[in-house]
Amino acid sequence: MAESNDGTISLVVVVALAVATFMAMLIVDIAAWGLANAQAQAAADAGALAAVVQASSGADGRSEAQRVAQANGATLVTCRCDGHDGPATTISVTVAMPVAGFVIPLVGFERVHATASATMVGQPVSLQSQAATSQGLRR
Repeated sequence: MAESNDGTISLVVVVALAVATFMAMLIVDIAAWGLANAQAQAAADAGALAAVVQASSGADGRSEAQRVAQANGATLVTCRCDGHDGPATTISVTVAMPVAGFVIPLVGFERVHATASATMVGQPVSLQSQAATSQGLRR
C-alpha cells in the first residue's frame, strides 16, 4: 500500500503562504518607513527655513517651526531658535513623523525623526525688492 503525502504538502503550502504574506507585509512597512523618513525630512527643512526667516526679523521662530511641522503632518520635537551669531541667525529643528505599518511598529519603530538647520545672514529681503533688484541687474 502506498502512503499518502497530501497532509504534508498542505502543511508546506500553508507555511509557505504565511512566510510570503509576512514578507509582503515587511516590504510594505519598509516602504512606509522610507516615505515617512522623506516626509519628516521635508517637514524639518521647511520648519527650519520658516523659523529662520521669522527669527531673523525678530519674531518667534519656534512657533513658526511648530506651525509648519504640523502643517506637514509632523510634530516639533526641538527647536534651537537662539542661534544669533553677529549678523547671522541659525535655527536647528528636529521633527518626528509617525510610521504607518503592520510589522515595524510592533518592533518599536513607530516614529522617525529628522533634523534640519537653516542660517540667514543679515535681514530677510521682501520678494518685491528681490524682483526689483533682479530686474535691475538684467539691464
